[in-house]
Parts: sequence; C-alpha cells; structure tokens
Amino acid sequence: MDSRLKIKAYVTSYSEEVTGSCNHVKVVWPDGRELSFVIDCGLFQEKEHLERNAEKFVFTPSNIAFAIATHVHTDHVGRFPYLVKKGFMGRIYTTEETKQLLPCILSETSDRLQEEYDVALKKYKAEKKAVRKAKLDSKGRGKRDKQRREYTKDKPKTETHMPVLIFERKDIDVCLDRVNTVAPFETFSPAEGLEITFYPNAHIGGAVLVHVRAFDESEELNFLFTGDLGMTNPVTGGVTIIPDEVCKKIDFVVSEATYGASDGPRDDEAERQRHIKILENVRKKRGTVMYMSNSLERPQKVCADLVSMQKENVFEGIKDFKIYFDSTFGIKCHSKYVKLYGTDYVPENFRIIDKTDRELVAAEQGPKMIICTSPRLYQGSFVTYGAKMLANKNVTLIFVAYIPENVRNIVNLPRGTEIEYMGEKVKLMCKMYNFGYYSSHIPPEDLDKFLARFENAKALLFNHGTVEAKSNYVRRYKTDVNSTHNLLFGRTVMLTSDGIKKYY
Repeated sequence: MDSRLKIKAYVTSYSEEVTGSCNHVKVVWPDGRELSFVIDCGLFQEKEHLERNAEKFVFTPSNIAFAIATHVHTDHVGRFPYLVKKGFMGRIYTTEETKQLLPCILSETSDRLQEEYDVALKKYKAEKKAVRKAKLDSKGRGKRDKQRREYTKDKPKTETHMPVLIFERKDIDVCLDRVNTVAPFETFSPAEGLEITFYPNAHIGGAVLVHVRAFDESEELNFLFTGDLGMTNPVTGGVTIIPDEVCKKIDFVVSEATYGASDGPRDDEAERQRHIKILENVRKKRGTVMYMSNSLERPQKVCADLVSMQKENVFEGIKDFKIYFDSTFGIKCHSKYVKLYGTDYVPENFRIIDKTDRELVAAEQGPKMIICTSPRLYQGSFVTYGAKMLANKNVTLIFVAYIPENVRNIVNLPRGTEIEYMGEKVKLMCKMYNFGYYSSHIPPEDLDKFLARFENAKALLFNHGTVEAKSNYVRRYKTDVNSTHNLLFGRTVMLTSDGIKKYY
C-alpha cells in the first residue's frame, strides 16, 4: 500500500516534568480530513515551571474538537478552565466519579491561583515603583544622588512582568457545563473514524486508561494513554483492568514515567512494618503523629491502612489513638469520597476538626494522630500547628506524599538543628519520616509487567516524568521492543501502522 494513503497520527506531550500533563493528538485520514483533541490539560506545579501556566497553548484551543480527562488530579485537569477561556468549544469526556470531584478540585485550584496572583501583583507593583524611583533618582546632581545612581544603575534595566490570573470562578462554571460522562468499558465515538473506550485505572477514584481507535475502511491505529497508573486501590476497591484481546490490538502506548528515576524496587510491606513500629513507639510515649499528606485520596489511603491495622490488631493499643482529620479542602474531598465509596475505609476514633479545634487538639494528651494536608510544611493546616510541633520531641511527622527538595532537606536534618520557619527560629526536636508506600503511582517493576502485555506494540512513548525518569525508561525498554522512543516536552511523534515515521 502507498504509505501516503495511510492514517497518520501526531502525538505531542507538553509535560516537561511530573506535572502539567497534556497530550495533543492530531489524526489525519487518507482523504485529508484532520481532527485534533487533547488528553488531560493539567496545571504545572513545580515552582520553577509555574510561569508556564499563563503561557499560550502551543496548539489553537478553538481547533480542538474534544478533550478527555483521565483523572481529577490538578496536574491533569487544572488548566481545563483556561483551555475553555482561550476558545475551546468542545466536550470534555470523563467518568462520573471524576465529574463529581471536579468542581471541588477546580475551585481549590482557582483559590490557590488567586492567592499566588495577589502576591505576584503586589510584588510587581513594588518592583515597578522601585524602578520609577531609581529612574527619578538617577537624574539628581548631588553627591548622594551619585551614590544612588551607582547603587541603582541596574535597577531600571530589570524587566518586570505583569502577573496573569489564568482563570476565575466563572470560567470553571463554563468548563463544567462541557463535561460528558462515560462509563468504563463503554465505547463512544466523538467523531467519524474515532472510537474511544475507557478502562478502569486504580490510580485514584474515577481514573481511567484511554484506548483510542482511529480507523477507516482499510486500516486502523490503536493507542493507549495510561494517564497515571495504579494497579489496586484500597479505598475504592478498584483494580486496573484492560482485557487481553485489547492489549494485543494496541499499536502504541503512551505511558507515565513518574518513578523512572527510582533506585531499586519499592518494598511496600517493609515500609508498612516500619510504620507500625513507629506508631507503637508513639503509643508507648503517648505522643502525637502528624500525617503530612496531599488533599485528595492520600488521606483516605492513610485511613484505609489504619483500618487494616485496627482489624489486624498489629500491636496492643493500636485502637487507643484518637484520629483527627484537619484540612479545609481535604474535608471537602473526603465528603465527596464518602458519597461515592462509603465509609469502610474510615477507622475507629476518627473525627473531622477545623481551625476552631486546633489549639485544644494540639494540647490534648496522646496518643493521637492528626492528618494534615500539608506535604510541603509551609502550607495548609499544619502552618497553624507549625513551630510548636517542630520543636516538640514527642511529635512525629510522617510524610506520605511527594515532598520537594527543600522540604526533603529539612526531613534529613539531625534533631536539634535550628532552622527558620515562617519567620522565626525553631530547633527541630520532632522526629520526621517519609514513606512512599501510599503512593498512587506504579513502581517501575510493576510497570514492567503492565507494559509487557502489549506484545504487538510498535513503540512505547514515555511522558509525565522528569527528563531523567523518561530517559531511564527508554534505556530500560529499548532492548525489549522493536522500537522505543522517549516522548519529551515539546516533542512530536508521527505514527502510522508501520510505526514511528518522524520524531520532531
């Protein structure tokens, strides 16, 4: 067959690191018809990439026929309102669970963006004022004015940028009106020559794998977009399912690479046993455990683990702990989860509190646990406990979510080290631990098993991870498949039934 007559697909990933997930897909049929869509449109959350959120989309939003949301994490859905604001007029397809959680997630994202905008605007105005003053002072003639000119001579050259608020609450409402729900295993056709099927993904509640079939009367191309992967979920009871007959059809897999830079296998059971030992010691000393978590699902995973510990009676006194959940936004997510999945994962002695209870709870005799949605120490409900907890030798902080390098450095400091926290000097006397076994992401060794099922795939494309992680996966798999390519930020791959034709 003439290669010019084949269906072609252009896949581009715009996620340079772990967040900001967005896959742009353009399908071109032999008759010249073209159609573009996006899978996910997430917010960049790494500090060094925050300014990317306000940048123009590389593609034209008004040319996007439809969109898909694989799951409701902010780094996968946080820029959908911005996409709508910039001209996207199509439908957003996702699951019912994701639709139920989406208003909560986008509202919190909007609040956070507004706070960041207000801070940036204040800083911008101050910088502009300083530049204007420096320019005026530079026109002086006296000795003091000369000193000012020397001191501020570079200031007028400093370029300041007006901050941008990428969307507001009204944009969220318009976005939510575009959402259509599709059940797992249900095939729908958003356009002629395209069929899409969702398969359950245990990453978080409502997450899906996305199977895209582009076809005409003579051939077809089959893609699988994993989103973020998880194989089982103790909260929802979900498992990742994709039938064998579907696996055999897949020509190309676009997979996450979040843990591609990990050193060695992850031993979840060993971490859990270590966790139990820590809790046993806290119980003996009638101390306090503070779980430093994200807001969505990670607190529920902590609770599900505590339920299993209580049922197993892992040590005498495990049920003595009072368990508090303190998070304004996390509680909203928790309420949604209770409606969707019930309360089987909620442990005994569990109580939701708010800022009015914090002082009493902090002073209360242990053993107690406080679940905070503050993985970065400097945000969320932990800030109001903050310095007192850091300086208390009877407090144990357990980080159960990804923590940035600056916080990781603090976790690794020896006890007794003095740090500056929220403007005051604090001597670190609390104990601090970091556990990865609550992660919703699949470790490399499990990803090996998952990807091995796609025995007929012509290429594996890796995105949604650090450059190091993606590169490691390329090296890991290139000897096991016919053709392996690394899908990097800003790169495009042209795919046909023969494999990868061009790599831009």
